[in-house]
Amino acid sequence: MDTQKQWILSSLDLSHLSMAVATEIALHKQSRIVAHHLQNLEELAAKLAAIQEATGRIYNSDDDMEGEPCERLLITLIGQEYSDQWHENPYTVIPSGNKWAVVDKQTLRLVGEKTYAQRTHAYRACRRLNAAHWEGKAPISEQQLSSIRKLCEHLSKPEPGNIASLTFLSARKLIQQLTSEYKEAKQ
Repeated sequence: MDTQKQWILSSLDLSHLSMAVATEIALHKQSRIVAHHLQNLEELAAKLAAIQEATGRIYNSDDDMEGEPCERLLITLIGQEYSDQWHENPYTVIPSGNKWAVVDKQTLRLVGEKTYAQRTHAYRACRRLNAAHWEGKAPISEQQLSSIRKLCEHLSKPEPGNIASLTFLSARKLIQQLTSEYKEAKQ
């Protein structure tokens, strides 16, 4: 069975879609829905408005200000790599007044006390927080495993029994502890 991968929308279809999005935005503003969802809808409305603005037109006379659309919109589905990590990331960025805030996705509570004047700064902070979250869940690296084994050997200590099940962060803490013991032993 062949699946349709392209659609052509007329100027009227595009107008109806824009009105539907505008109606959805108005409803969400009244119900005080999650801020980032409202922002996504507003970004979609801006894209649709830009498409309508860019649509070619034929003007029938010098005083014709509107013109008749002479182009239609072609929508094509294209493949993309799927990553469900966004849904698993615990933090996101939302507008907060005229600033940007990093919030916990589940509680929508501000992370830390800071808000950012520039959206890019907030996203950078958000990426660092999400990376730290994943680092804590990441398994121990080969380099960490090797470092722990060497430090235990130099300290004449047995390797921890659960070494392979350590997380990246717990391995980092263990390496820091063993390194300080090694430095003390050398003095």
